[in-house]
Amino acid sequence: MRLFFVFCTIAFFAFTSTLQAEPPKEVRDLIRSHSQQIAEIEKQYQADLDSLLETYKEKEDTETVNLLTRLKEEANPSANATAPIRYWTWQSGGDLVLKSNGEAYHTEWTRGGNWSLYDDGSIRLSGPTGVFRITFEDGVGHVLHLAKGGTTTIVPKEPGA
Repeated sequence: MRLFFVFCTIAFFAFTSTLQAEPPKEVRDLIRSHSQQIAEIEKQYQADLDSLLETYKEKEDTETVNLLTRLKEEANPSANATAPIRYWTWQSGGDLVLKSNGEAYHTEWTRGGNWSLYDDGSIRLSGPTGVFRITFEDGVGHVLHLAKGGTTTIVPKEPGA
């Protein structure tokens, strides 16, 4: 008898737990509606970012283009993290590629480096030849070698150019 009681108790709790696993239809509908609304807002946000990105590319406003590119990447983290996102021609020689995962490559470097954004929108670039700070004015990046004090400029370069 005791074994039968234990069996019935286990069966009862197993049965009631499966009943509670499925939320009521109203709750499921609310969750589905919420997910759809979030997806629509995210889709509209991406479209608005794309529109602004094209506008500022036409104006050749590199600072704003880089900001919008970063916002677009943050809003869509599933994008390929190793894809090149910024190409620059280094005026003192070579090309610089900044990737969305923080990696940096320069044609004159023997190995890669890394980069990150400062709060003011400037870039910290670290590579085998030193650490640099890049600030932007009128679409031109002004590069300062932090240890040696040397300067150069970088200008945007179209991929494949």
